[in-house]
Amino acid sequence: MLAHPRMRPMLAHPRMPIIAAIIMAVLASPALFTGRYVDDIMHEGVLSGSDAIKQHFGSPRTMFDFVSSEADRHSYLIDSGLFPWWTYEGTKLSFWRPVTEFTHRIDFALWPENNFLMHLHNIAWWFIAVFLAALLYRRVLGPGWVAGLAMLLYAIDDAAAMPVGWLANRNACISVAFAWAALLLHMRAREDKQIWLIVPALLATLCGVLSNEGAVALGAYRFSYAITRDPAGFKRGFLWLLPYLGVVVAWRVAYKMLGFGALNSHSYIDPASEPLRFLSAVVER
Repeated sequence: MLAHPRMRPMLAHPRMPIIAAIIMAVLASPALFTGRYVDDIMHEGVLSGSDAIKQHFGSPRTMFDFVSSEADRHSYLIDSGLFPWWTYEGTKLSFWRPVTEFTHRIDFALWPENNFLMHLHNIAWWFIAVFLAALLYRRVLGPGWVAGLAMLLYAIDDAAAMPVGWLANRNACISVAFAWAALLLHMRAREDKQIWLIVPALLATLCGVLSNEGAVALGAYRFSYAITRDPAGFKRGFLWLLPYLGVVVAWRVAYKMLGFGALNSHSYIDPASEPLRFLSAVVER
């Protein structure tokens, strides 16, 4: 059995979405005491105007502009020992995440020395993401215990450990929260005939990709919704996807024009810049 009969009333409880989010917060609470490490140190230097960071990285446009494609910058990073000697000079790791950056600036403006509150900020974003995911499960699966079980499994999934527990990975928590908000608003707009909700859904979509470029994956969920659940059928449902496509295309054009992106990296592969490598990685990973 997926759930014991005695558990089903609890899983179907009207407050299960908030219960699932609270369970997640309790499980994530050890992260409150983990402090800062790896990229967190660089981010601290960027936001505090550290001379050492300026010396090694110049004046980064954002907290996530790790490696530009400038040959002289690569040479300096290798000569200084920050990068290994075999680093390819064409490597580029530069990401545009202004929404996420804004949340870190809030941290360093209000509690610059308080790691506990910074990690609590991370957990708060994932709390929102879990709660919104729970509302989506209930909307799609109904108010029964099946939706409640899905909520619980999502809340305790250990795959969230790194984005929740690592300050520098907060971008994933934020982008997922905005993604679920956008999808939920879209479903309400289509099913409850509250068309005006498309506007905040588009705004949430934009905030998602400006938090972490991985939020573009939400398009697959919206497409699936259009072909399976849209009350007006696939053709009309597909037309309602076009405004979101416009937002993503506009974001991508700006992203490219501003010089952001990933090239020649094994860790980050941009499907738009390196489609063949991306397809190969999809099969491998």
